[in-house]
Amino acid sequence: MSIKWKSQRGSLPGLEQLSTERAKRGLLLDALRRNEQRHTAFRRMILSIPPGKVSTYGGVAAAAGYPQYHRAVARLLRTEPIDQLPWHRVVGVGGEIKLRGAAAHEHA
Repeated sequence: MSIKWKSQRGSLPGLEQLSTERAKRGLLLDALRRNEQRHTAFRRMILSIPPGKVSTYGGVAAAAGYPQYHRAVARLLRTEPIDQLPWHRVVGVGGEIKLRGAAAHEHA
């Protein structure tokens, strides 16, 4: 008598979710690492935004060739000296300006 085993791939929906979560975690960790080539691409895109126009963090990341690194764009703007990049031309996806430091606390 032989036993037929059912494939459990279809019956483990949590496995697919776990794989997705691992991929997200890896992306976030990579975004936290300093990468001069990526930062140079972000700086170039931010500096190319003309006066009177804005872009989103995701738009800058995508234009620089890193479409999933919107948080890395935000981190770069947060850590660069305030007079180096036109940070006020990069907004959140809803169009809001993300304030820095003490100004963010005053705004809340």
